Amino acid sequence: MNKNTLITAIIIAVIAVVAIVWFAAGPGQVVSPELEERAGAPLEEEVLSPVEVSAEEQQVLQAEGITLPGETDQATEALEKVGTSNAIESIEQDVNATNLSDLDAGLKEIENSLQGL
Repeated sequence: MNKNTLITAIIIAVIAVVAIVWFAAGPGQVVSPELEERAGAPLEEEVLSPVEVSAEEQQVLQAEGITLPGETDQATEALEKVGTSNAIESIEQDVNATNLSDLDAGLKEIENSLQGL
């Protein structure tokens, strides 16, 4: 067997192995471990349902200093109180009555708690 035939056979063998691996993985299959891990993660656009927490779990969380938000809070209730009229005066009253100055008051606390994760 001459040198050119051997090189050609090796190249064909490498191409065959690559083709077999490619088709074994299948189209659209994730090959990279980082991408495979990410593939199971929910998309940002997905709507997540709240997790039910038992009374025992709530006690453990409270013992660790973690408080869960309630169903609604006063700020949310205040923002939801609007008139039903579509008159400009009514809309103007709703806008003037809405206090958005402290909308991000808890943002720093949330950022600090996320730093620990």
